[in-house]
Amino acid sequence: MTLPNPPSMSLIAITTGPYAILRRLIAHLRAQTIHDRLELVIAAPTRSELGLEESELAEFHSFKIVETGACLSNPAARAAAIRAAGASFVALTEEHSFPEPGWAEALLAAHDEGHSVVGPAILNANPLTLLSWANLLSEYGQWMERPKNDQIEHLPGHNSSYRREVLLEYGDDLEDKLEAESVIHWELRRRGLRLCLEPQARTRHLNVSRWSTTLRLRLSGGRNFAGSRARVWGIGRRLLYTAASPLIPFVRFRRVLRDLRRIRARQPVPRGVGIVLLGILMVDGLGEWMGYAFGTGDSVHVLTDLEFDRLDHMRHGDRETLDR
Repeated sequence: MTLPNPPSMSLIAITTGPYAILRRLIAHLRAQTIHDRLELVIAAPTRSELGLEESELAEFHSFKIVETGACLSNPAARAAAIRAAGASFVALTEEHSFPEPGWAEALLAAHDEGHSVVGPAILNANPLTLLSWANLLSEYGQWMERPKNDQIEHLPGHNSSYRREVLLEYGDDLEDKLEAESVIHWELRRRGLRLCLEPQARTRHLNVSRWSTTLRLRLSGGRNFAGSRARVWGIGRRLLYTAASPLIPFVRFRRVLRDLRRIRARQPVPRGVGIVLLGILMVDGLGEWMGYAFGTGDSVHVLTDLEFDRLDHMRHGDRETLDR
């Protein structure tokens, strides 16, 4: 059947396993105020392994399944889905980040104002534990409890929306660029394109709250970011950043403390989170040192393993709260 109008936005969802991994996310996407204007693009190893339940997708404008085969990384899966998307705008999603109903409509409205990339406001989906807050603040604190900002330097990775053509311009390099989306954002700003943080687009992010997972996540996240950022640098600049990287946790800690004070003025945050935050930033900083010195290594594959089944990486109390 030929649809009368193309979708307004394509929502990119990826999984390495069955459809059940995506069910909670897709329920939130289906609840969008403009769900009938949204195309859902799911990247999965094979359609048969996905075990799609098409009845749950009937309310979307349309949907596509992109078979990635034995895809070794999330960036590769996202790149394949972006290339297959049918809308002029694409929004990246995570199976552990749950958009509120007005999210997609607010993202599109900001794109209509001329912005090439639009990021949402981030909220905490499991706010009871120190480690959840520390992980969230270290990754997303600068996009919490902020007013609208069209002069922002970069936006939340894996949760922002793009004018699709600006991503396709990367060609075969898109997969590498998607390893650290901040690098894309900085490059687009240098080209004069506009980014915007849109606080009316809100998503609730589910955070790791186990120490064993946190240490792997922070070490690999820091290494992946630094290695991706330094991929095209000369040896002199790499050596400079490698030498300076022990200072990075303390510079970041000062910045995140400002975020924490702003957030605390608007919502409760557990006491003691600052000490935990400093500890995980030290681990993140070690990862950055490794990335600047030795490249990304296997960090992208470690992060891919940690991306899914987020409930397995949360304390029991957090899981119970989510299910209420």
